[in-house]
Amino acid sequence: MKLGRDMETVKAFFIQGLKSVGRQLVQLSSKPATEWLMLFVCLLPFVLISVFNHPTDDDFLDAVLARQQGFWKSMGFYYQHWTGRYTSSFLYGLVYKSATLDSWLLALRLAPVILLISLTGAGYFAIGGLGLPISASMKWRFALYGVLLYLCGIPLVASALYWFNGAAVYTSGLILGLLLAGLIGRCIHATSSADRVIWGILAAINGALLVGTNELMIVVTLIVVTVWLLGTTGPKKHWPLVVLIAASIGAIITVAAPGNFARADTVLRTMPLWYQIGRTGAKSIYLTISHIADWGSNGLLLSATVLFVWWVRPRYPSAYTGKWLRGAAVGGMVMVIMAMPTLWITNDVPARVWNVVYLLFLLCWFAGVLAAISRRPLPASWRVTGRNGRRLRVLWLVLIVLGYNNAVHSAYIDVAFKAQRYNRAQDQRYALLQQLQRMGRHDVEVQALLPHEYQYPGTIFLHELELFPNDIANEGMAAYFGLDSVRIKSLPARIRRHMRE
Repeated sequence: MKLGRDMETVKAFFIQGLKSVGRQLVQLSSKPATEWLMLFVCLLPFVLISVFNHPTDDDFLDAVLARQQGFWKSMGFYYQHWTGRYTSSFLYGLVYKSATLDSWLLALRLAPVILLISLTGAGYFAIGGLGLPISASMKWRFALYGVLLYLCGIPLVASALYWFNGAAVYTSGLILGLLLAGLIGRCIHATSSADRVIWGILAAINGALLVGTNELMIVVTLIVVTVWLLGTTGPKKHWPLVVLIAASIGAIITVAAPGNFARADTVLRTMPLWYQIGRTGAKSIYLTISHIADWGSNGLLLSATVLFVWWVRPRYPSAYTGKWLRGAAVGGMVMVIMAMPTLWITNDVPARVWNVVYLLFLLCWFAGVLAAISRRPLPASWRVTGRNGRRLRVLWLVLIVLGYNNAVHSAYIDVAFKAQRYNRAQDQRYALLQQLQRMGRHDVEVQALLPHEYQYPGTIFLHELELFPNDIANEGMAAYFGLDSVRIKSLPARIRRHMRE
């Protein structure tokens, strides 16, 4: 009997302790600092893994060009022989001209952190341009949540942040696009002519830079500024016209580059035009529709949308009634549709393009949500505000960290288990290639970095060397280390199995 009473006492003690801990956790989850901490925890792995970043794909070829021809001459070479994206070419030159491998690696590891900070800051600036009564704290939280949703929804994080060639073209375009949205908003809501002049001039400069990032942003920029022009009346009308002229001049310079025709000729030699427009075009349309359907039914986005509505609507019940919200929703849909012709010119549908389309989809999605809740007020029973709302958002962030198969979870797995081994393997390969070059070897075979494909960190890894030496990654690495050719002896095991199948 005594033993039974003792067991009951111990059981009651543990139950009471669990209840106490539970109450403390609930109280802790309702504090603003906890939400900020969880946002930091969700984005932290994308910063940590930057320490292990390495060049990949055509990074080596561009580095060789920058070292051989210098900053300005390499930009001219791109324009004449490869692409008219002058803004992206400028960003290439800032990083690829590093004198030594160590300095280049340092630049490639700082670049993702700078891109993350810039993307968040650009989101904050764009939200501020809406002219809504939102506090600075809430703007930052919106921006951080937006970046988190973006990273969790894009097909390939590596091509958005860690592969510098892709990031310099597409992620830079997203950053400048958000800045342009903020500048346009500030120009629209400016109360003095002096402020309007400042914002208008900055918007014109930004528009000219934006169209020099990639061809997709040319389409997006011209549509946005044209809509702005058509929706503006009175003395304010000349500023959208100035921005449109600046962006159009930049677009002409970009599109008319001789390098675009040289690149198109190379693509046409590998795949006939009829094949591009037919098979690849149809595939692009199908994939665009399927991606939109997948994004629109994604549980992470849907739950975030509910939290967003609970957060915004009770605070500002009458702030979202303007026509521009419905226009933004329609415009976002048009932008997504306009992405499809851009996809036709590729041999396949690259993940870096889908990264851009996904952000455009997010802007369209939340603009539509704001327009909808401005017309149809939420029932009072749906409104979750204050501490309860914060607890739900913290729980959502915790589930992202712990949940399987999302970008945050994958990044933590990579940081903890994969990235360090991958980093050591890359350093050993560099040392081996330098040693073989000093020994007079010119045609080199190397082992795969890691034995199995699943051992590579998906967050930062993009492209292993190929079996044939004329692949773009093989050629770039050989040229960078002063060799005639480099090839891999055998592919990682899982790739071999897939190739056999």
